[in-house]
Amino acid sequence: MKQFLKINPADNVFVALQPLKKGTVVDVDGQQITLITDIPAGHKCALKDFAEGENIIKYGFPIGHARHAIKQGSYLDHEDIKTNLAGTLDYSNIHIKGLKKYEPTGEQLTFQGYVRPDGQVGIRNEVWVIPTVGCVNGIIKQIVEKTRAAFGGDKIEGIDGIFNFPHNFGCSQLSEDHENTKKILRDMVHHPNAGAILVVGLGCENNQPRIFEEFCGDYNKDRVKFMICQEVQGDEVPYGVNLLTELVKKAQQDKRETVPASKLRIGLKCGGSDGFSGITANPLLGAFSDFLCEKQGGTTILTEVTDQIRPHLDELAGVLETLGQLDFIRAKALFAQDVGAQMCHVDRKPVVEWYMAIHPALMLSLRAQGKEVVPLNITLNKQDRILVISGPNAGGKSVCLKTVGVVQYMMQCGLLPTLRDNSHMGLFRDIFIDIGDQQSIENDLSTYSS
Repeated sequence: MKQFLKINPADNVFVALQPLKKGTVVDVDGQQITLITDIPAGHKCALKDFAEGENIIKYGFPIGHARHAIKQGSYLDHEDIKTNLAGTLDYSNIHIKGLKKYEPTGEQLTFQGYVRPDGQVGIRNEVWVIPTVGCVNGIIKQIVEKTRAAFGGDKIEGIDGIFNFPHNFGCSQLSEDHENTKKILRDMVHHPNAGAILVVGLGCENNQPRIFEEFCGDYNKDRVKFMICQEVQGDEVPYGVNLLTELVKKAQQDKRETVPASKLRIGLKCGGSDGFSGITANPLLGAFSDFLCEKQGGTTILTEVTDQIRPHLDELAGVLETLGQLDFIRAKALFAQDVGAQMCHVDRKPVVEWYMAIHPALMLSLRAQGKEVVPLNITLNKQDRILVISGPNAGGKSVCLKTVGVVQYMMQCGLLPTLRDNSHMGLFRDIFIDIGDQQSIENDLSTYSS
């Protein structure tokens, strides 16, 4: 068996693949190294002498720096290495070399799954019992056990089992804490691995069953049933068993179908890192994720990352809204620079006193052809409210009408107008712009209204 692994040619450490004793001599790329300490399996050994502060390189990248001077052949652990991470990091220039990229084969892989009415695909066909509150955990346990017994045990033909999901939440929760519980339970109601679901509530909890039902949105009412214990006449357990029995019979009708791998969603969860996970499981799952996502159109989910993100979804949504607004503002500014738009005088009263106004789309079209737009000077006010334009065909009437319409609309939509900054623009309560049909100002196809 190989004693060690140097992962990348640039590395200045190697990983022991088996326990190595002090005094062992190993040959690394022709260099004879004598171990001066024991090296446990899965751990690092110094290939050189390190000065304090010098980078430790593994996988071809610095993973930290030496806390103190380290001799060649020494065992390195967390007491010897300190992270380089600090402040705001920029990963944009990191490119991993030497990895083979998957070449598309053109073959669309498939799997046998359960296609749900909403288009999702499950890999199992289970029947779930979900409590809205922890107070009914004992009740749902009895319902599940009695229903299993009625079908002859845990192995039930046509389904992959009946399961209940007890939890201690749903009551005495406030604000975001309560909302997070509702969101998690709602996502379970819509989970494709459940062919049928019984939602059981008590009736007096914070997470009110009827409100939660509305919160679930559009769900399959034939496969998802709600039961409120305090509204059941008599013993709620037999009542629940009857409901669950009917749901099991419906789920037993489901059959596996051939579906494309693009419908596959895989959750990746860390089971606890060891010295080998970075050179075995992590690269394997990374390669699998690249293949499934990039070549087959599927999805992989880093469950630990999403667990950490989930409580901040509302904040992230707010940030995305803000980023969208900032992006929109920046896009308007870039467009203004491109078309030479300027800030003019804006009056609250309706007024048009424009100098050197141009139609931005026409300007961009003509600029691409090496041509220039003839600008317009236009004045309209209370005394001179109507402008009559006449002239020969292709004389510029449509351009004038369109320019007035689009430039005024730009300003009232928050875009800088394409005219001189000494112009005066008014705010109009109503704007009627009829662009016309089958015409294009760039292609000299006219219309007579704006």
